[in-house]
Amino acid sequence: MHTGCWERVTLICPHCRADQGLVLEQVFDTRGDFILEGLLRCPAATCQAQYPILDGIPIVLKDMSRWWRHSSLTGTPGNTAPLREYFAVLDTADPARQDRYRLLSTYMEAHYGTGQPAEPILPVLQAADYWEQLIPLCAAGQSYQYALDLGCSVGRYTFELARHSELAIGLDMKFDLLAAAARIQREQHVRYQRTLRGQTFTPVEFSYAAPPNVFFLLADALDPRCRQPVLIVSPR
Repeated sequence: MHTGCWERVTLICPHCRADQGLVLEQVFDTRGDFILEGLLRCPAATCQAQYPILDGIPIVLKDMSRWWRHSSLTGTPGNTAPLREYFAVLDTADPARQDRYRLLSTYMEAHYGTGQPAEPILPVLQAADYWEQLIPLCAAGQSYQYALDLGCSVGRYTFELARHSELAIGLDMKFDLLAAAARIQREQHVRYQRTLRGQTFTPVEFSYAAPPNVFFLLADALDPRCRQPVLIVSPR
């Protein structure tokens, strides 16, 4: 979570719906201008609900326990003790890790594939052709103040929206995909394992100039928390 973007976004508590935005209560881990782990808190005296920031992604949901049970996370996530304690109280089952990697590989290939021959697990359009057609829709010949990408996945379209707006917000419900997008923004680098038939993996790695004016958020698109004006919505 880029600190500059956080200062420009107001998030509403899904529990009490108070007009006051969530506050950054604690920061446990940072890297440069990015907050990797921390806690957000509702400032309303009758609420005080907390929401975690994990791997640079704020997770703002009304029913955290339900999301946790159905998430693709395994074990107790977090690199710092306070955040591990936060997740330790949530009940979860351990999902199949192999399915998790296959899904991430498919989305990364679709968003960032370099057009090289590949055999993804799921049929996707050749990435190069797909983005050549889609990216011009971001600009539409003008600049915008805010942009929203609903279902942003691993963030390629959100990054392209950011090149034509002051701030782009990428929202999704799948943590692994959002975390991959946030890492690309922090590291300016794309790195993933291309999944081939027979469940073999081929490393893909290259530099990528991701813009800083992107705010990724795990939240429900049918119950959004961002109160900024939205001028562009992803055509997906």
